[in-house]
Amino acid sequence: MKKRVLALLLAGAFVMQSSAALALELDVSEDVIEEDIVLTEDTEEESGLVVDETAPESEEVTVEDDVQSITVQDTATSGTCGTDLTWAFSGDTLTISGEGAMDNYSTLSGPPWYALRNSITKVVIEDGVTEIGNSAFADLPITTATLGEDVTRIGEAAFMNCNGLESINIPDGVTAIEVGAFAYCYSLKELVLPESVQSLGGSSLQKAWELTLTVRNPNCEFYNPGMIGRTIRGHAGSTAETYAKENDITFEAIHIWDNGTVTTAPTCTEKGVKTCKCKYCAKTKTEDIDPINHKWGEWEVITPATCTEDGVETRTCKNDKTHTETRKIEATNHDWGEGKVTTPATCTEDGVETRTCKNDKTHTETRPVTTDGHKWGEWEVITPATCTEDGVETRTCANDSTHTETRKIPATGAHTYATTITKAKPGKDGSIVSKCTVCGKVESKTAISAPQKIVLSKTAYTYSGKAKNPTITVKDAAGKTISSSNYTVSYATTRKSIGTHKVTVTFKGSKYEGSLSAKFVINPKAPSIKSASNLVKGVKVTWKPVSGITGYQIQLSTNKSFKNSKIISASKTATSKKITGLSTGTISKKYYVRVRTYKKVSGNWYYSDWSSAKSAHAVKYSK
Repeated sequence: MKKRVLALLLAGAFVMQSSAALALELDVSEDVIEEDIVLTEDTEEESGLVVDETAPESEEVTVEDDVQSITVQDTATSGTCGTDLTWAFSGDTLTISGEGAMDNYSTLSGPPWYALRNSITKVVIEDGVTEIGNSAFADLPITTATLGEDVTRIGEAAFMNCNGLESINIPDGVTAIEVGAFAYCYSLKELVLPESVQSLGGSSLQKAWELTLTVRNPNCEFYNPGMIGRTIRGHAGSTAETYAKENDITFEAIHIWDNGTVTTAPTCTEKGVKTCKCKYCAKTKTEDIDPINHKWGEWEVITPATCTEDGVETRTCKNDKTHTETRKIEATNHDWGEGKVTTPATCTEDGVETRTCKNDKTHTETRPVTTDGHKWGEWEVITPATCTEDGVETRTCANDSTHTETRKIPATGAHTYATTITKAKPGKDGSIVSKCTVCGKVESKTAISAPQKIVLSKTAYTYSGKAKNPTITVKDAAGKTISSSNYTVSYATTRKSIGTHKVTVTFKGSKYEGSLSAKFVINPKAPSIKSASNLVKGVKVTWKPVSGITGYQIQLSTNKSFKNSKIISASKTATSKKITGLSTGTISKKYYVRVRTYKKVSGNWYYSDWSSAKSAHAVKYSK
């Protein structure tokens, strides 16, 4: 089966290159020597130390006051790559953002993300980036590259040796693809060049053997086969015609059709015809246009429906007003509104209620409103009864307030006392009341103070791997201790681990209800320093490791009381730390160091006590 290469080149759109430039092939070694580069900076300037209160995960720390710049930094995952451009790596994707042109790089001074090269499989160039720098993504194992709409130039060797890249979309607006831009991209299968391309650098597609390159010119014809043949296939000295004959390849024209013009309009039931023209030559083609179908207008009422008779409505096709439809409007039936009392009922006589049809207000109905007799309200005490004298109460008819009834409230005789306990709860006192149930006489009343707080025997512990159970005392609002028989205590199940843990008291019995809680913390275990060593312009501290933590903090100061100190962080796997760039004075300067651990739990930081301090000297010269 013949391969078909769709190759059209826009006439006059490209700047013609010399035959020598077209035959150019890049000489790129497949072996890349990686060199470790160590950047150092010495300074004689001394400045004041500043206390650092920032979170311990900070990657870069600066020590001042007799301490020169100290930098602790892991492999960078973001930075700048142009005057107003930044780069960021996340997951498997490298993203270039901002506005303007990228910096140019070379195989000797690779881009800033070169250390991440084995992890980058996707590249995203966001809108705003105008130029892709030389060698920007060379040798990366990328499989996907997305270019923003503002790119105008793809630099030399920009994607060279990206063997996982099978296709890439070159956006409209790109005018230059420089030498070797896609050289040695063996897997590249498809590349569509927009009309904007003015310059295609020699060997830009060298070794892209299976590539299909599509470009266009006003005559929709294959143009300058010698140039395209060598550029696409990497066969210097062989024209496209020769290569096509040797490999059974056929070149053909490609037409780019416009949206077409309606030459025969469709009707509701008949197809129409649309004629399309090629954007670059005079060739035309025709396409069928589906029938437009009826486009009915709104229904219009001809004869309105009534409560008892059907009506008629019709609608007309907007495409052809000779097409109409009619349909029946069902009779609406009566739609009775709410009844309205026209003659109110009394306590002894029925009334009348009338309702009207909403569809036709001439239609009405009436029905009786049955009397429900007297509607007595609640009894109201006029004269309260005592334990020895009768009282009086009355009630009034809600239907007719002139109708009332009265009755006697018998005297109760001797007092009948009952005890009512209102339980105390946090924030609200309770009470014990003895009161006569007949006359309401209070015999006695005792207050129950509200539970107010839990006092823990200890609020901070050091991690030991064992559960912590601080003893508790519960105090009421009067400062008195509430007996433990009035509550139960529960501890958090996590109280073995580093973090904040809750103790809950739940009240029970007849006098108290509700609950109170208190918290205590378990901090990580403190490390111990094994040694503090002298270094040239620095010190080194070594400690015994502590497990189950997030990391370490080293406190550094020229004062053994650690005033004006600085905090330096270390990872959880570290057992030592070199702190360099320190001031040495004339010969040496003494520094004090101590270490503590920390752990982050649920967004909160927990710190151990500081270890004992040790000292070491930053010396000016090595022995």
